[in-house]
Amino acid sequence: MIPQISQAPGVVQLVLNFLQVLEQQGFTGDTATSYADRLTMATDNSVYQLLPDAVLFPRST
Repeated sequence: MIPQISQAPGVVQLVLNFLQVLEQQGFTGDTATSYADRLTMATDNSVYQLLPDAVLFPRST
């Protein structure tokens, strides 16, 4: 069984600043910093789990 990810602290100010700069530089898409969104993206179809600081959903590549 995959071990449970412990609840991580909130997003650090550095990450929030980075997301703000991304938006100012023209990033088009959505960003997510909620624990639920980050936890959803923390696992894939493997046994590895890594909680991201934020999640980016670009509208285009």
